[in-house]
Formats: sequence, C-alpha cells, structure tokens
Amino acid sequence: MIVRIYSLATCFLCVSMLLIALPIFAMGLIQSLSPESTIHSYAYDKLRDNDKYWESKYCHKEGEVRRPSEEVLTKQRKNELEGALDIERRDGIGLIQNTLMFILTSLLFYVLHWRLYKRVEYAR
Repeated sequence: MIVRIYSLATCFLCVSMLLIALPIFAMGLIQSLSPESTIHSYAYDKLRDNDKYWESKYCHKEGEVRRPSEEVLTKQRKNELEGALDIERRDGIGLIQNTLMFILTSLLFYVLHWRLYKRVEYAR
C-alpha cells in the first residue's frame, strides 16, 4: 500500500514538474530562434533608430560630443543590436539545455515509478 502511494505521488510530482518545465523549454526555443521577439524592450527601444541610440549612448557624457555621420552611427547601432541579439540567442540556448536536463530527469523518474506502480498492482 505504501509503495503504491509513494510511486503514484512521485509520478504526480514528475508530471507537475514537466508542466512547469515544458513552457520554459518553449520560451528557450522562441528566444533562440527569434531573439528579436524576446529581447528586453528597453534594449530594443534604444537600438531601434539612430536618434534613440545617440541619446542613450552620448547625451550623458560631459562636454560637447560631436555626432558622427549617419552611416557611422547606423553601423555602430547595428553592431550593438547584433551583439544584443546574440546574447539573447545564447541565453535561449542555455535555457533549452537546462530545462532539457530537467525534463529528461523528470521523465526518467516518471517511467521508473510508473513501472514500480504497475508491478505492485500486478502482484496484488
């Protein structure tokens, strides 16, 4: 009787953990495949156009700072945007790796305890 309760409770916990881990895994997939859609709005807003980029980068510096040409500013902004998207993509891949280990462990424990439950039920 106690083994049945133990195995079913463990299976319930494993399913609960999977219900938590699967959406996190999906978020990691979205983050790694489409980082533009998950990047923080503050970072995206300041990298959206040259004027916002200039304000966020150079307006707080002391003294008179001459604004570079639009081509130079666009190149700097696009490089920084690419770097931010690469970081977002890398974070998504890390999230996938972490949750995948969690999912596989939960599945392993679920299968083992479900078999234990079936064995105890069959022996009954």
